[in-house]
Amino acid sequence: MKRVAWLTDIHLNFLSAEESRKFFDNVAAARPETVLIGGDIAEAPELARQLERIAAAWTCPVYFVLGNHDFYFGSIRQVRKDVERVCAAAPHLTYLTSADAIELTPAVGLCGVDGWADARLGDYERSLVMMNDYRLIEELAADADVGRELLAVTHEYPERTIELHFVRCRLRGDPEPQLGQQMRWVPRAELATLRFPPADDELIALLLQQR
Repeated sequence: MKRVAWLTDIHLNFLSAEESRKFFDNVAAARPETVLIGGDIAEAPELARQLERIAAAWTCPVYFVLGNHDFYFGSIRQVRKDVERVCAAAPHLTYLTSADAIELTPAVGLCGVDGWADARLGDYERSLVMMNDYRLIEELAADADVGRELLAVTHEYPERTIELHFVRCRLRGDPEPQLGQQMRWVPRAELATLRFPPADDELIALLLQQR
């Protein structure tokens, strides 16, 4: 039976250089034959660099998937592209979402996929509670011609202050939801009947004024 180290939600971007060194050394000292990482490794701007550090620190096979925080401050498409680039340069790293099932033993296989759910306090359709994912991830995969800025908003939530920049875009093709969320086109007038997070209030008011 293989000696496996299972790690998850390690959030390496929050560690100091010394804390990171100790973390990598402690895992290596356990002498795992395989390392499994269950997502939330870092945030998008730091993820590729942290994966390169993992590849340098541990020489055994490392299998991983990504969690929601790995896409924060980036796009799903670009993050996955960057991850596959790192894995191509470090063959002992395997991004399970892009891989076939891995045989660990003759009787045990390993597969994995990126994924998370937003239950929204049990009221998915009407709850005003939303994960930060919808603010911090470019969750729609679509090509667009970006035009002028319509509105800039700063909004304070209890846990953080966010700054939103709304711009006019002309879509090229159909937007494709990347997080399993529902999406539909509605007439402008119908916006007044729908519920949105408070940070969107000014944008909705602006859209309703326009004809």
